[in-house]
Amino acid sequence: MRTSETRHLPGETGLWVFIFMDLALFALFFVLSAIDRVHNPQVFHEGRQGLLVGVGLINTLVLLTGSWAVAMGTRVVPRGRFAAPWIYGAAFSGLVFLALKTVEYVHAAQAGYAVSADVFRTWYFFLTAYHGFHVAAGMLLLTVVANHMRRETAADERLIEAAGCYWHLVDLLWIGIFAVIYLL
Repeated sequence: MRTSETRHLPGETGLWVFIFMDLALFALFFVLSAIDRVHNPQVFHEGRQGLLVGVGLINTLVLLTGSWAVAMGTRVVPRGRFAAPWIYGAAFSGLVFLALKTVEYVHAAQAGYAVSADVFRTWYFFLTAYHGFHVAAGMLLLTVVANHMRRETAADERLIEAAGCYWHLVDLLWIGIFAVIYLL
């Protein structure tokens, strides 16, 4: 158990390497999509018009709520409180996110949009699906951590922190995607 005076990097060093590599990869995707946007401004403008921006905004709020739940869960662990419900809540926010993303995909399919329809659609489906994979992986990780916390009397603080850091990465990536795809 750490005291309040002890400072440390949450999670493990390897996790931070992964997080920075994933951020760099998404930054590359954002730069490449920006280049395509410069070359195809009308396609991107028209593509954005067909998106459900309100659903994207709700998804942003859902993931922010999940990150808040993770923060609350990691905050109560050092005090010896039962944190699993907070972590389960964060995992549930991922489920809500994916359900809303499914609504968007169904809407896009009904409108006749396909991955290969144009460069905007390709970026939209690629970025959101790749992010959806991150959400699903994060939900799995959070559920495993919460199950472990529920069964054990002493939760592994580093594991909880790692799951929390990964979930915050998922949130941060979505904010970038929301800005690049839905708003710009």
